[in-house]
Amino acid sequence: MIRKVIRENTLPRSIDSHSIAFARTAVVWSWLNRDQRAKMAVGVRYEFRGSCEGRLRHLGRCETLRSLPAPHRWGSRHFQHREHMNVTVLSPDSTRARFCGLVSLAGGQVVETGDEAQAQITLVSGDLPSCRQVVPELVQQGKTVWLVPEAGLGSDFIYAQIPLDDEFPNQLRAIWPLRLCPAVVELKRKLAELSLGPVLHLQMERSNAGGPTFDPEQAHIAWLQDADLLRSLAGGDYKRVTAIHSGHSAQGITTASVSLNGDNVPDAMWSYRAGGTPRTELTVTTDRGAAVLLWVGDGAPTLTINCQLVGLPASTDSLRPEVHSSPIALAGGRTEGQAEGPDLGQSSDERVSLPPGVTSWGEAVRAFDLLDAARRSLTRKRTVELQFESTSERSQFKTHMTAVGCSLLLLTMFGLIGLLFAGRMLDPRDTQQKQSETAGFVLTAADFDGTQLNSYGREKMVEIVDNFQRRSATVLIDGQPDAAESLQRRATVVQELGNAQLPGAEVRTLIRPLQGVWFKRGMLLAWIVLFLPLGIMLAIQVLIGVTPGSDATSRRTAVSSDRE
Repeated sequence: MIRKVIRENTLPRSIDSHSIAFARTAVVWSWLNRDQRAKMAVGVRYEFRGSCEGRLRHLGRCETLRSLPAPHRWGSRHFQHREHMNVTVLSPDSTRARFCGLVSLAGGQVVETGDEAQAQITLVSGDLPSCRQVVPELVQQGKTVWLVPEAGLGSDFIYAQIPLDDEFPNQLRAIWPLRLCPAVVELKRKLAELSLGPVLHLQMERSNAGGPTFDPEQAHIAWLQDADLLRSLAGGDYKRVTAIHSGHSAQGITTASVSLNGDNVPDAMWSYRAGGTPRTELTVTTDRGAAVLLWVGDGAPTLTINCQLVGLPASTDSLRPEVHSSPIALAGGRTEGQAEGPDLGQSSDERVSLPPGVTSWGEAVRAFDLLDAARRSLTRKRTVELQFESTSERSQFKTHMTAVGCSLLLLTMFGLIGLLFAGRMLDPRDTQQKQSETAGFVLTAADFDGTQLNSYGREKMVEIVDNFQRRSATVLIDGQPDAAESLQRRATVVQELGNAQLPGAEVRTLIRPLQGVWFKRGMLLAWIVLFLPLGIMLAIQVLIGVTPGSDATSRRTAVSSDRE
């Protein structure tokens, strides 16, 4: 049974002059049982209605969400976009105190609703395992998901959604808080207009409140968001990443820095340090001067171009999707926020424009490429080079199969050495028996009917007669030397050899029990088990190579290598 407690609270004051917060908000909490939590039941739902119809607005920074009763409960806001699109916001981790911090609606009235089916967009924030589970489930249900990428999600999760994005195009997107900042949008607009000239260098410096040291993971969390912003300003992909941590101590580090280089893109330098007032400064150097974006504490960001303060719009209504906010978008022939195809339930003939901070899933992949490259650079203490290649779901499968095939080849090689060594050390047969078996001079009970040769035995005798003088091996008859039946079988074999007028038939025909019958069978089975997986893998590789496929949905992914 779900119990709901409704409380009315007053939101904190707006954190910048360009944001308008609600005067009062109805907060609905749900206490769910274990089964309901396992099914990712939504704990809070809102629908915003009013004379202004509700408009998507950015606060300028993240706001705090009140603590949920338990750390794994999901909170949700349900509201209407100005284009009459219903949006649900999910955040599973209240301790991060963010709730995406992406939206505020002006002039709206908050009413509780239990109808989530009308939601066309689901905005997801958080890095708990439940977040990783709910994203693919929502996409497969036909929902459009906007995910706030966080370092805690891990690159494995981000890369694993590439086939899902290919299968359900335009339903899975990344939304970046920094790109929604009005000052950033204004800067990118001016860069796109080429009023500042081409970008020559990017530098971003962050400082955070706290002691002189910090956990390196804090730098990784900040680097992911900043890496995406630097990429969007540079207008291309960086191929070389060098990361350095300095000031190591038992409590952490004092400074983290990352340098980015690439072909036909401006170099970028990023640094993060703790201590003092929280401050972020982004300097964009062009051939016509410099633009500086500055965040200090909880104040509103400011944009200065050539020492002149640039006035920002009095309202975030300027964040229209039609704004050309990125050089990358211009190069691609469309705005950054414009979808590549039909989306959000509209007809196939319509193109849906998205806010500037909403990007394709490939942008999230690129940002996590830079995050992983920085981590590898720290581990290996060298520059990591990213090489981009065109991939699709089919080519990814081929890559994985090739990796598995190489692993099987290596395993087969070591298995071959191991089996040869085991066969040498564990073989119970002596040299005489091995030579006779190699020459084919061995007769067993299966070759006789009583004391006379059967058809199989006669075929063997023909081979023995043909090779008797060319081989020095002894003809062995399996049996006990003092058994009457074994002696009669030997006499039959000697007679056959004598009829062929072969010298030494009496001396070279012996009766003895054969050893290692089960050893031979076990070794044969081991060889089959060793080589069968490799054979199957090679057959699959051949089939993949000859099977036609379409790479229409291909995208670029990064393959890293290290440079001294």
